[in-house]
Amino acid sequence: MTIGDHIRTARRERKLLQRQIAGEIGVTEATIGKWEQNRSAPPITYMPAIIRFIGNDPSPIPSTLSERMRAFRRRFGLSIEQAARQAGVNESSWSEWERTGLIPWKRYRTLLDEFLLHAGQG
Repeated sequence: MTIGDHIRTARRERKLLQRQIAGEIGVTEATIGKWEQNRSAPPITYMPAIIRFIGNDPSPIPSTLSERMRAFRRRFGLSIEQAARQAGVNESSWSEWERTGLIPWKRYRTLLDEFLLHAGQG
């Protein structure tokens, strides 16, 4: 199922109209329609509101470093630049690590593992 399918299912289960959830998520009714019809995908900035509406993150549980990094950004609706800033690392490093899943320096791998483990707990 796509994220649009999850939005449509949750909306129908609650017997809501697209315009009702559009305001909750912060987009137009037409945008909800496009997402539900899978004509476009939601930008990452809307993912926190979508996850709240659905009630959970419907994405598979992340297992690799790359997946964990993308899941963190999705959960908080962050760009690569914003995530890197929060983690205290260079934007190009975050981008490379997220793309490849490889961090050549053990101290940075430890820093990122700790950051992802504790992100959002405080």
